[in-house]
Amino acid sequence: VWRRMLESHGFRVDWKEACWCTTVPDTVRVDVSVSGDVVPRKSREEGFRALGGWITFDACYIKELDEREAAAWRLFYKLRALLCSRALVKHRIRLFSMCIMACMFWCSGSWVLTVSQCCGLRVIMEKMLHSMFYVPAQPDETPKDHQIRWYRILRGIRFKSKMPCFDDYYFQTYLEWCGHLARMGSYASERVTYKVFQFRNYQWLGELESQFHGSQTHGRHLHVWRWEQFAVRCAGKQWQKLASDREKWDKDIPGMIEKLCRKSRQQDLSWGATMVHRRNHIVYDLSLIHICRCRRIE
Repeated sequence: VWRRMLESHGFRVDWKEACWCTTVPDTVRVDVSVSGDVVPRKSREEGFRALGGWITFDACYIKELDEREAAAWRLFYKLRALLCSRALVKHRIRLFSMCIMACMFWCSGSWVLTVSQCCGLRVIMEKMLHSMFYVPAQPDETPKDHQIRWYRILRGIRFKSKMPCFDDYYFQTYLEWCGHLARMGSYASERVTYKVFQFRNYQWLGELESQFHGSQTHGRHLHVWRWEQFAVRCAGKQWQKLASDREKWDKDIPGMIEKLCRKSRQQDLSWGATMVHRRNHIVYDLSLIHICRCRRIE
């Protein structure tokens, strides 16, 4: 299909330079050839790049997250003269939201991240904000007190500017994409995107359970589309009907984000990640920083 579409618009496809991948285990040997040319196969963990994103077939998103983080840091260092300047805070936050967050969360609506990966998103944001808003230590201040005061200032900046955390922004893009796909059935149900979205979803699993009296035939090789699990967790199995009302769905998104982030933020308290600030080479323990989350901003 793709080959016919490209060739109909005047593009020539060299299949020796192309590649393909599948969710079938790499141990299963499958050869694909087009016009006598064998198309090389990529492993499930490696995947390939498409439309600015990195697509893998192991359902881990490790490669994609690494690529997005690297791209966000490259853009951050290009704009560092503006982000770390003495300009007004609101202008720097606006530049950060428009450029860095847009680069970091390109096509993030289709991600399905784990709790530890959501925690990693917040660590990336903490590092960037610490580089943007450096607070020097006072002469009689211990490193722990300096760390808590520093984070309290950053918390106040984020609160006043209404800047979401990285994991909040990720769940926001995810839920907005859920609503977009759910409403697509009313005006473009013949599109391939909508058909893939409806393939073996939770509604199909419900019909399978009713047919086999509660069993999902887990004793067999059952390949299902689990992308909508977050939407089901916060809005129930009938979330597509709720998402059909765009105004109500957008209004309920903040509450659903809080529900989804609750589990990952509970894990923050026992997470031992560290970060290094290059300016004074002090190692900061983020488990101490998160103590300030429950304190009132001064």
